[in-house]
Amino acid sequence: MSGDFSMIPHGFLDKLIMSNFKKRQLKILLYMARMTFGCHKREIISSHTEFTMCGVGNNVIKKELEILASMNVIKILDKESSVYNMNPDMLNWLVKPAMRDVEKQRDIKNRVIRRQLKPSDLRTKIYPKQTLNVPNSRSQTPERTRDDNGNSGLKHIGNIVKDIYGNPNKD
Repeated sequence: MSGDFSMIPHGFLDKLIMSNFKKRQLKILLYMARMTFGCHKREIISSHTEFTMCGVGNNVIKKELEILASMNVIKILDKESSVYNMNPDMLNWLVKPAMRDVEKQRDIKNRVIRRQLKPSDLRTKIYPKQTLNVPNSRSQTPERTRDDNGNSGLKHIGNIVKDIYGNPNKD
């Protein structure tokens, strides 16, 4: 795979996958993620007509944006200028999980991720060096941390999103 990549936080994608959004809401959120995370911006300035590029009719865009705002998933910063942003405080999103048993859902996700990620395959066999557009500066990659057990991992998703959007409680 070659070309440009959007750095969309895993936690955000996990929340989209494991939540019960309608198809049109999901398309709107993916469009907004591309235009915010993918363009390294905090907000998206997009008219309702421009939202139709994701296949959602112009007649329902306004309604779906208002529903997503009432669910605390997005924030409408300026209705007249069509300025929106994603709410980085995903714990306060008012959306139902896709499965009733949230723990089972989380276990399935973790099992699949563990099976998919084999460090020896990551950049050598699956993604040859010449086709992988890997960021080369530390400022472009998530910060590595250690948990209480000394395990290495990526910085918590909430902190990554706060780094991009700032603190959501400072409104």
